[in-house]
Amino acid sequence: MFKRLFSGAVLGMPTGRASYELNRGLLPVEDARHFLHGPFKYEWWYFDATFDDGHSAVVIIWPMNYSKPWTKQCTIQLSIYTPDGRTMKHYLFPSRRLFDASYERCDVKFGDGYIRGAHPHYEVSVAADDLEVDLVFEAETPGWKPDTGVNHVPFPRYKSMGWIVPLPRARVSERLSYPGKDIEVKGHGYHDHNFGEVPFYRVVDNWHWGHITLGDISVIWADITAAEIHDRDHTHTFLLSRGSRLVYETAGITVEHEDWIKEPEHLHPYPRRVNISFGSEVTPARGEFAMTVLDREIDGPQHILTGKDVSTHEPARGTYPHPAGRIREVRL
Repeated sequence: MFKRLFSGAVLGMPTGRASYELNRGLLPVEDARHFLHGPFKYEWWYFDATFDDGHSAVVIIWPMNYSKPWTKQCTIQLSIYTPDGRTMKHYLFPSRRLFDASYERCDVKFGDGYIRGAHPHYEVSVAADDLEVDLVFEAETPGWKPDTGVNHVPFPRYKSMGWIVPLPRARVSERLSYPGKDIEVKGHGYHDHNFGEVPFYRVVDNWHWGHITLGDISVIWADITAAEIHDRDHTHTFLLSRGSRLVYETAGITVEHEDWIKEPEHLHPYPRRVNISFGSEVTPARGEFAMTVLDREIDGPQHILTGKDVSTHEPARGTYPHPAGRIREVRL
């Protein structure tokens, strides 16, 4: 994952592919459960959705207890965010005997809940205590992976770190419920899938990640900081889509952090503002935007930031912090 350590020979980073290659999509098996080995293996399926009425929801499913992987448990996280700023989040740790996942496609079951599907249609049904979502995701673009989608980091024997994005942008509908509310929803969403065998927190210190929908343009970006043993090296990834097409991928973005805040209850300092610029006059797209933290959550060792819908010069929505900025040019 870390470019400097591999002298450019990295298999899981954006390579700037031409339109045809970039829009080939993914195979159903790539979003299935992966054959993983070793004591540090990990995997999770992530879905989020932001709805037109101001609600949003996040679902994450792990085959293991994400914070205590030696236990015989899986993990279900369901979060619902309300228009008035409330956060409702539940973690469940059911027996691993209740977890089952196909090695051929995304078909994951955990008790009565499930996530299942393949491009272009996914279904998510999850209940956690007094929260519940039943959502349908319909893809608006092809799926994406940076190059092979799998990096091999310098660690003895177990080296793989994988990340794919089966749904860079999707329409989402159906229902969610929480105490006092049972509502039909519609909006837009996103789905990705992480997996690997490397001891994750031995090689990654933290990451900042986000995605934005701005009219017919969508952006996914990440800024990953390596652990201290890798000199806190930074790796970037970026994808821009317009309409139904993936337009531009690159690892060559500029990320600047401002106003770092350190609070005793949080494991990592976090930046109040992140500035991102991408592209040039000769690339398919160029522009810059800034994201300012509105809300934050801390989940285990990693640093996760979330945000609300905002309006800038055009309607923009971001699941990382508050987005503002402009896309100068997109050439198709």
